[in-house]
Amino acid sequence: MRAFRYAVFAAVALLAPVSGAAQLRVIPQVGLYTPFTDFPSPSAGAEELRKGATLAYSLAVELGTTDAVSFRINLLHATDSEIPIEDVGCQVDCARSKVSAATATLALRLIPALVVIHPFLLLGGGVKRYDFTRSSLQDERLSSVLSDRNQVTGHLGAGAELNLGLIRITGEISDVLSRFDTEEDPDTDAEFQHDTFFTVGIVLGG
Repeated sequence: MRAFRYAVFAAVALLAPVSGAAQLRVIPQVGLYTPFTDFPSPSAGAEELRKGATLAYSLAVELGTTDAVSFRINLLHATDSEIPIEDVGCQVDCARSKVSAATATLALRLIPALVVIHPFLLLGGGVKRYDFTRSSLQDERLSSVLSDRNQVTGHLGAGAELNLGLIRITGEISDVLSRFDTEEDPDTDAEFQHDTFFTVGIVLGG
């Protein structure tokens, strides 16, 4: 949470000079979540663990100028999906998980709008939450991986806003990047976990 607060303070400082021209916008989105990396293996030679692709939601509250830099509070949520575990078998006992993230993010519009399309980059950080559900899983090695946890995370992304006059539509791809370890061996380096969201939504306000 400390990293999230620092990101908020930094963004507010950057936006202070343009506060007079700032606009407030709300951007609800829906789309697809998919992991680009497996969870760390619970032991040498064991099957990798991978959360399945699933429905995703996003909500951004954005303050700033729409032709330069704006600041967002961004919420991302991937709904419940199975984690295939071949050594255990999903027919009897399959773990499930949800992924959520809250970030303070800058939307950087580095080039002017191209007719009705305005591309932008997303750069920020915050906290990510993994929620795991297991029915009767007794394997201690798997439990060390599939345990609820909060992680400090980065937020990298890109998107484009389409201005159709009466309505503005936005499409985005976000990589929510954090470390992930099995909590078994403190001498083993944590692995990077890429949680990727593809979302489309509408812009309300501004």
